[in-house]
Amino acid sequence: MMKTLPMNNRFWKPFWVFTVILSPALPLQLYFGGSWYSIFHSYSLGMFFGIVSYVYFFFTLIAASRIRFFDRLYGHDKVLVFHGYMALAALVFSVLHYIFKTMFFKENTVQIVIGATGLILFLLISVLTIFFMVNMPVHRIKIIRKFKNYFVYHFGFDYSLLKLFHNFTALAFLLITVHILGASATLEVTSRIIAVGTCSSLALFTFINHKFLRPVLHYRKSLKVTSVNRLADNIIEIRMNLPQGRAPHKAGQYGYFRFLSPLCGRWEHPFTVSSAPQSKELAITVKKLGNYTEKLPEIKAGTRVIFDGPYGKFTPVQNGNPLLFIAGGIGITPFLSILSHWEKDRIMVPLTLIWSSRYFNEMIHFKFFKRIEEQNDNFRFIPIVTGEMVQGCKGRIDSVFLKDNMNVKKADNISAFICGPEPLLHSASKNLKEIGIRNIYFEKFSY
Repeated sequence: MMKTLPMNNRFWKPFWVFTVILSPALPLQLYFGGSWYSIFHSYSLGMFFGIVSYVYFFFTLIAASRIRFFDRLYGHDKVLVFHGYMALAALVFSVLHYIFKTMFFKENTVQIVIGATGLILFLLISVLTIFFMVNMPVHRIKIIRKFKNYFVYHFGFDYSLLKLFHNFTALAFLLITVHILGASATLEVTSRIIAVGTCSSLALFTFINHKFLRPVLHYRKSLKVTSVNRLADNIIEIRMNLPQGRAPHKAGQYGYFRFLSPLCGRWEHPFTVSSAPQSKELAITVKKLGNYTEKLPEIKAGTRVIFDGPYGKFTPVQNGNPLLFIAGGIGITPFLSILSHWEKDRIMVPLTLIWSSRYFNEMIHFKFFKRIEEQNDNFRFIPIVTGEMVQGCKGRIDSVFLKDNMNVKKADNISAFICGPEPLLHSASKNLKEIGIRNIYFEKFSY
């Protein structure tokens, strides 16, 4: 993606990424300072891989803790993607550490067993995450996709269960910390004990704050369901009150919602806020896509809701350049919030909304978008229905279609925003680049 960034972001965005990637240099100096000549010995290589693994594991926990500073800088969805890369790197270096260390330590001491247990737990979490919680290129393989679907439907590997197991990452980190603190190389120097203890305390405190302390604080400013409205056979809108003192969201942002009801359990799920920032209520629009969302229509008015948010940077700005919105299915929700907000302020730049849906009855608020189109010459609404024949809703979002339906001649100054299923994100991004659009923005949840 290419984006125009403020000068401070041009510096700070790469600064923090490179800082994290190069961060193992400090503990490596602490362990190898004065004896770098020995690092190529196989025993020292094992220590080297272990230190790098532990530092990356540390940042894996930090990145998953929804720190506002990084959300404002990158967007939380991008931070979660980085979290995944850090976890994968930590796992690879952990395995290398184990391989090299077992060349010298044949007996299983308590310290080694604790470290191996942490590694096995981390490996299991990583495998389940890759296969069931995130969308990856490997899922395009038919047999892998069938394997995933089989376990999801027959063993209940839904979001809530997988998220619960994913939280054991903190336990794996704790076990590996105990393993490192028990290593002779750590115990022989006090500064190493202090460094490892400080890192582990910071990471675990961040995790505890994220999982336990922050929900308690949010409970004090919890929302309450005011109504549950059925918009289509499989789509509902849940509206909640906004208590005083609650910071408003920006159009296009999302949050994590925990409905305190026995009907759907008490697990949190991410949903885009579909109401406008100026609205007196907060609304989410939900499509039935799994066990959890199928239960949400039964939620009663008055149900308490813990809301952690808002997050995200999917908020377009009218800076004079033309805008293109592409939505797939329920991916219309951020654009519903954005256009509900702009309806009062007016749309002041050329804006095209392309919305592709499988069935016409799933095009909720269709009349709302048509009304804006009639009232504002800058706005163009192009609906596409792929699962049935509907007059005036034909098309396929490829490069030819996009080029024919842009209401401006030059593509290089258009900013495109995409929200929808993973295949749409990939295909639309590719097609946009083919016709010369480079300013492409999208958000996707890692899990």
